[in-house]
Amino acid sequence: MGGAVERKLLRLVKGEIQSGREDVTKNTYGEAGLEEYLVASQFVNLKGDIYDECARKYYYKSSEMGNPIGQFSMAVLYLQGTLSHPINNILGVELMLKSSKAGCGLALFSEGMWVLEGKYGKQKDPVKANKMFHKALKDPVLSQLKQNKSPHVGCLISLAHMRLSGLGCSKSYSAALKHFKAVEEIEPGKINVMVIKRLEFLEAVSGVELQREADFRNRRLKEMLKSIQFQSLGDWILLYQHCGFELSVE
Repeated sequence: MGGAVERKLLRLVKGEIQSGREDVTKNTYGEAGLEEYLVASQFVNLKGDIYDECARKYYYKSSEMGNPIGQFSMAVLYLQGTLSHPINNILGVELMLKSSKAGCGLALFSEGMWVLEGKYGKQKDPVKANKMFHKALKDPVLSQLKQNKSPHVGCLISLAHMRLSGLGCSKSYSAALKHFKAVEEIEPGKINVMVIKRLEFLEAVSGVELQREADFRNRRLKEMLKSIQFQSLGDWILLYQHCGFELSVE
């Protein structure tokens, strides 16, 4: 029975790749090991020890072929013992770091959490963790995951909390609000509506946010002034208004 299911899933995955449904993953991580990763993912959805064994086999193949998301998946098996796989932290960490170095958003988020919390031998470094979370969000595959949205959501929530506390970055209510609203677009109802409203209020009354906006407008004006020498009073007023400053000839 296992062999027949395996052949069926191989045909299914080949068809999905040929149809272009997996182009985002293929274009991001390459084609090597992609088919094996997708077959393994199909086996994970089936119940039974024989299917777990097949999933482990194909994740291993994908990882050995150098596919970043295959390496991530295999790392999870080693670290968490999922699919009845023996735990091996040394191999798990090694594969996770390989996947992260290759730009896999899932692995970047995981390593970022290790760096943030000082796990698996990592030195606590909030600044580095912040950079890794932002890099993870640049991986287009992260936003394409339909069955597992938690890494994408977790990345945004982590960034939001860091912005609220100023951990590893400058404190910003507007940036935190932006991240929380992004979470709501992915998973409606995940963030308490009162949290959103409170941040909107803090953003509106925050002197820091207002000062940042003023500094931005001032920098914008200075850049424009570099290329302008002789202007009438009316032209100067129009220029200042364009940059967000309210002036009049009165």
